Amino acid sequence: VAWGDGVTNLSIDFYDKGDKKSQIVIQHLKIENAERAAELKAFWEQRVAELKLVLENSLSEIPHQ
Repeated sequence: VAWGDGVTNLSIDFYDKGDKKSQIVIQHLKIENAERAAELKAFWEQRVAELKLVLENSLSEIPHQ
């Protein structure tokens, strides 16, 4: 996926890790320098943490059978 800056690319892969578990691998490619890479790493860490909270809260609302 082309990122909004028109230069870098984004690859996001989801892997099944068994019952109620998964793995997300995010690769942000063609980053121009180490400083920008560090900024994007922090950005993606925050986004993944937010996604985790959303998913955990959504799962707690699903009735268990």
